[in-house]
Amino acid sequence: MKKERGLGRGLSALIADDFQLDEKKEQRIVEISCSSIEPNQSQPRRVFEESALLELKESIRVHGVLQPILVRERNDGYELIAGERRWRASMMAGLEVIPAIVRFFSDEDSAAIALIENLQREDLNQIEEAHAYRELIDRFGFTQKTIASQITKSRVHVTNTLRLLQLPKPILEWVSKGDLSAGHGRALLGLETEDAQIKGAKLSIERGFSVRQTEKWVRNAQIVSPKRINKEKNIHVRAVEEDLENALGRKVRIKTSPSGQGTISLEFYNGEDLQHLIEWMGKTEK
Repeated sequence: MKKERGLGRGLSALIADDFQLDEKKEQRIVEISCSSIEPNQSQPRRVFEESALLELKESIRVHGVLQPILVRERNDGYELIAGERRWRASMMAGLEVIPAIVRFFSDEDSAAIALIENLQREDLNQIEEAHAYRELIDRFGFTQKTIASQITKSRVHVTNTLRLLQLPKPILEWVSKGDLSAGHGRALLGLETEDAQIKGAKLSIERGFSVRQTEKWVRNAQIVSPKRINKEKNIHVRAVEEDLENALGRKVRIKTSPSGQGTISLEFYNGEDLQHLIEWMGKTEK
């Protein structure tokens, strides 16, 4: 099992100090050419809302850039660590230079800080957020628990957001663009096939379904599906499944036999998630 890199509190400290001047730190504020800056390739945000950029552009035109961006020296120019919206809006406002804090970061710390800084801003859509979580786990060995503590959100929120990445690509794009909410996406995960999920997504968009309406449609689709005709669950069992899913932040399946015996299946998403589940079950037994 992959061990977590040693960023931990050190990463939090770096982020907290990014925009605080401290004479003891090796950092400097300079005005650098906007054209000499390259965006960070680990920037999780893929969609920049035009209206928000225009609003920021007008603010910069009137008041200037009030908070410096964070960069590191890279080749013959600079790479952004934090502040891409300010940089883009400054160029839209016609500024040739922008105030920046220049700091030294390794490639890995640069990428991790860019991800965490943007997650803390809370203006990513949930698909961008999910991809950022996945990169922190796969590339940097973060655990879901550590991510949750870094961005001050619950571990269940992190788990549920990661589940969205199981959706087919078209649905991911619709959620990213705001045609569907993350709640719609999670409801559609209850369908067994990608074709059924896409069908449900299209119907939800065309008819303007609320999340609850999509959930109801998914339940009905499960009942009438040919694969499920002989497996229809009674209302009580499904209610227990939903209660467990809400409590555990993962998909739960209960199978029962006429004799009353049965099995409970809990979904996990990777080795770290399995370990967390095992630890949770161990604590529950005590």
